[in-house]
Formats: sequence, C-alpha cells, structure tokens
Amino acid sequence: MEEQKVLLMLENIQAMVKANLEGQKAFEEAFERRLSALEKGVDCLNEKMQWAANAVRDLRQEVGAVQGEIVSLKADVAELKAEMAAVKADVAELKTEMAVVKADVAELKVEMASVKEEIANLRAENTTQHQKMERRLNVLAGEFGRQHIEIEMLKANAGW
Repeated sequence: MEEQKVLLMLENIQAMVKANLEGQKAFEEAFERRLSALEKGVDCLNEKMQWAANAVRDLRQEVGAVQGEIVSLKADVAELKAEMAAVKADVAELKTEMAVVKADVAELKVEMASVKEEIANLRAENTTQHQKMERRLNVLAGEFGRQHIEIEMLKANAGW
C-alpha cells in the first residue's frame, strides 16, 4: 500500500510537474507575445519620436526663416521710418518755402497794385502832357503856317 501511495504521489507530482510545465510554457508564450507587442510598440514609438524629431527640426528651420524675415522686416520698417522722417522734413521745408512764396506773392500783389496806380497816374499825366504838347503843336503849326504865308508873300513880292 505504501507503494501505491508513493505511486499515487508520484503520479500527482508528475501531473503537477506536467501542469507546471504547461503553465510555464503558456506563460512563456504569453510573455513572448507581450514582449513582441512591446517591441512593436517601442518600434512604433521610435518611429513617432523620429517623426517628431524631424518635425521639430523642420519647425526650427521655419522659425529661423521667420526670424530672418522678421529681422528683414524690422530693417525695412526702420528704413521706411527714416524715409518718412525725410519726407516729413521735406514737407516742412516745402511748407516754409510755400509760406515764403505766399509772402512774396502778397508783396508782389501790393507792388502790382502800386504799379497799376502809377501807370494810371502816368496815363493821366501823359494825357495832360499830350494835350499840352498838342496845343503847343497847334501853336507851332499856326506859326509855321503864318511864316509860310509870309515867305510866299515875300516870294511873290520879290517875283520869284
């Protein structure tokens, strides 16, 4: 009987070892599947990290390009500000010149009015002098006419 008990125990141990081996094999298979899945996950993560690294590199390049454009735009803005200041100075200078021209025009208008008045006075004076000269001319013509008549009479008397 003891032999039977030992055999029974051996069978039980054998069944337990067999079950343990099957369990260990199932565990190893499951472990292998999980490990394979993890490796695939790691590969996927590596791909994603590589993609992210490339994206970050590309973004850094774009940021660098944008920063370069910003620097260029700032230079353009500074140049435009300088041009605006120059234009403002030119406008101020032109306004000053315009004021001088307006003052000159006003002065010329006053001078022109004075000249017009002077011309009117000269015309009036000229008319007066013209009338005096006309009277004198008439007097001279009359005198010439009388002398001419006298000469003719003298010629007639002299028989020429």
